[in-house]
Amino acid sequence: MKTRRLVILSMVTILMIGNSCKKAVEQQVEDVIKKTITDGTWYVSKFVEGGTDITSSYNGWVCKFNDDNTLVATKTSTIQTGTWQSNFASQTFSAQFSSAVGDPLQKLNGTWTVVSSTATKGGFSQTKNSVSYIMELTKN
Repeated sequence: MKTRRLVILSMVTILMIGNSCKKAVEQQVEDVIKKTITDGTWYVSKFVEGGTDITSSYNGWVCKFNDDNTLVATKTSTIQTGTWQSNFASQTFSAQFSSAVGDPLQKLNGTWTVVSSTATKGGFSQTKNSVSYIMELTKN
């Protein structure tokens, strides 16, 4: 009976340690991803709305993602602020500017599914009001 309890206790301990290690590794991965996103500036290198390429609407805009999850988009002397979040578990990225910013930044709002990612480029997609959007961000 003591042997059985010892085996069960050992298994529970191993499972708890395994889960703690997994969470620690996941947190480290999330930290690396956040560091990659917040280190430097990004621009919209591709934006397709409902099959129409409107990338040129974003010419001149540069985005800076900050550690505090604020987002600053700048074009010459125009500065717009918003917020951003990434979710490693669901492989999503979200951005939110106020409705007052108008197009083209307004089109960045929403939760984007990560389609591809490297240290210098991210591909994203989402559907809003039955319209599909494809976006690519490239690091400067």
